[in-house]
Amino acid sequence: MIEENPMYTKRFQLKLDRDSETPLNSWEISNFINQLTSYYYKNELINAISHALNNNISAENIFILSESFSLNKTYEKIDILNIPDDLLQLYYIGDPISLFPNRELFTLNLLFNMVRTINKTLYNNKPRLRLHNNIMIEIFKSYDQDFKNVTKFIFLQTKDLLYKVPHKTIQDKNLCETKLNQISKIISGYLNTFNDYESNKININSLTEYLMSDSDIKIESKNFEVLKNKYFNKFLYYFSKVSRPVVGIHLEEERKIKIIGKSHINKKIQDELFFDTKSITHNSPLSALFEAGLGLGQLSIEQERLKLEKEKHEWERKKTNIELQTLELEKLNKQLEVQSKMELLLKKEGLDQIQNITNPYIKQNLIDTRKRIFEGYTTLVNKNELIVNREETKIIDVSI
Repeated sequence: MIEENPMYTKRFQLKLDRDSETPLNSWEISNFINQLTSYYYKNELINAISHALNNNISAENIFILSESFSLNKTYEKIDILNIPDDLLQLYYIGDPISLFPNRELFTLNLLFNMVRTINKTLYNNKPRLRLHNNIMIEIFKSYDQDFKNVTKFIFLQTKDLLYKVPHKTIQDKNLCETKLNQISKIISGYLNTFNDYESNKININSLTEYLMSDSDIKIESKNFEVLKNKYFNKFLYYFSKVSRPVVGIHLEEERKIKIIGKSHINKKIQDELFFDTKSITHNSPLSALFEAGLGLGQLSIEQERLKLEKEKHEWERKKTNIELQTLELEKLNKQLEVQSKMELLLKKEGLDQIQNITNPYIKQNLIDTRKRIFEGYTTLVNKNELIVNREETKIIDVSI
């Protein structure tokens, strides 16, 4: 089974100081840490996705859930999940959306969404009902069977549930019939969505082959653009939209799902990627020290190098005291050397996996996504008037 990332022996310590005497209140600090954690986590996920793609995991078998994981849950079982026994673990978070179309994951998406919608309809008015977990497990077990037969099974289970409730009045009976009609329409809608996918299968396969090729020929087709938006672009849409995404690898032959970035989700796991707030000093000015995986270094180091290069350029253009100018340039050159060494170390540790992706379409989309993450981090730091303490920001060895 593929490792989600190479085992890193190093971690990154980021020291931030506030460049203002105005204090941040506790809400602002909490919000800053949440956003910083989100940018770091997403960057590590980009690294893990890139690593998976470079190790023969197909884009069809990489998926994201449509909702964030909750900060108030432990998620002890989130790691390697068995199909279909553990699918409820995913259902209670969100619906799976694959990077490239995958019929099984698409079917599972429809079943999760359908069951969730049916349960809402059942619960809306008295009697407040829900499909039981054991029924949902039976439904999810059938995800690779004939979809129409599965929808029939769902309808019969729902009907049975509704008619088991005593109907004391005609109004009760009418309400039951109304709910059943609503559920019938819901099921028909999902069946139509599935049939639409099936009818487009040839075009989806053709578009997949085209996007997986190195062809420079552009296909001008409205139908292809519609299919891209419907089946190929949703993964990265949700990756950007969801603040705490759950990303997994569908291991077809093993009938398992491997959740990547599990230490961010499962509170009982603390590995080399774990994000740790080491200290926050509220003295004026505020100072904070964070320690995490090297993905945090990716966010910080590039930004600092660009800032140093800008400062160096400004000093080179200044008409000022030669001695002062020489001293400042020497200082900046030393700091630039440190940043360059850290960037080189990140590459040696395997954090340039994104550059090794052979498919140009996926590679460019992931690069663009990571660029937005980096821009978000930079905006976050600048907005809170924080600067990197270059002397205390460093890569540390945790293998010792």
